[in-house]
Amino acid sequence: METLLELKKNQFLMALCRSGPPPDLQYDNSSELFRISTFARFPASGVTERSLARAGWYYTGVGNRVQCFRCNVTAEGWQAGDCPSEKHRQLSPSCPFIQSLPSTANLLSSSHSAFSPLRSAPVLPPVTDTASVVL
Repeated sequence: METLLELKKNQFLMALCRSGPPPDLQYDNSSELFRISTFARFPASGVTERSLARAGWYYTGVGNRVQCFRCNVTAEGWQAGDCPSEKHRQLSPSCPFIQSLPSTANLLSSSHSAFSPLRSAPVLPPVTDTASVVL
């Protein structure tokens, strides 16, 4: 895991600060940007670092173990197809951070979900008389 001094030297992160680096840059794992920065040496897996950070995880530096910044629960053994927020919800359902996120199960079951099948429009009979068509 990168140290605080290494983070202060990271030009990309410091460019995100409009008026230069804050004088008292401190360890703040509640920041998604900071959590993403912890994944610099995360081993390749089927889960993206961004999705892990969004679900409240930061990289511990051990194997592929991650930890929640709020409830301190840990998870590892990530595989393709794993959903970081749902795994967090299963391991620690009372975590205040994960409770603040919408459940992907609710999104998938919603009739307004992007994953819902398209509904077919009713088939209208073709118009044969052009004189009766109103423009």
